[in-house]
This record gives sequence, C-alpha cells and structure tokens, in this order.
Amino acid sequence: MNLKRVWSYYSRVFGLGFAFGTVRSVFLLNHMSESTAILIELPFMLGFSWITSKRVFKTVSSKDRVLEGSASFLILQGSELVLALLLGGMTLRQHVHQQLSPPHVYGLWAQIGFALIPWLQGYGSP
Repeated sequence: MNLKRVWSYYSRVFGLGFAFGTVRSVFLLNHMSESTAILIELPFMLGFSWITSKRVFKTVSSKDRVLEGSASFLILQGSELVLALLLGGMTLRQHVHQQLSPPHVYGLWAQIGFALIPWLQGYGSP
C-alpha cells in the first residue's frame, strides 16, 4: 500500500467535496431542498473521483487498489467526523444518525462508490 497515492486520491476528492458542500450550504439551500442539492452534486463528485482514480492508480494492482481505496474511504470518514464534531458542534451519535438519514445517506453511498472506484477500474488486472 502506498500512502502517497491514498493521500493524493483522498485529498483531491475531499477538496472538491468541501467546496461543493460550502456552495450547497451558502447558496443552494435557499433555493432547493438539501436532498436535491446533494443529488445534483453526486454525479460530479463520482465523475471527478473516476478521473482522479484513473490518474492516481494508473499502474496499481487490484489488491492495492482495494486497500488504497478503502484507506482513502476511512480517511474521508474520519475527516467528515472531525468536521462534524469541531465545526458542526455535533456529538458522535448525532453525526452517525445524520449520516444514516436522508439526505446525507445519499452522500454516504457516493462515498462508498468513491472507495470502490479504484477497484472497479482495475477489476481483472493482476
């Protein structure tokens, strides 16, 4: 497992997600529901994840793709938790409840997709 690749994949996608989340919170929620805003955002996030993964994991084995995609997902979940606790003023229980409730569960499913994309792109390779 290469932590440089893990960090590269995670940080690029997290950075875009943070920017989208800021735009959603500041501008879009005045004009549409949070569910609608998240569902509009998801194809862009998954598309960016696909492109980023293709570049970061270009010559990586399937085994390493699974490990590194999973590690990126764990770091992403940790980042979400830290932001919820420190910036959102939530407790751990509140954060978990929010993540498992619509509309946030849509984002969680997309984050699972983010973790699987490196593996899907390398499926069938040694």
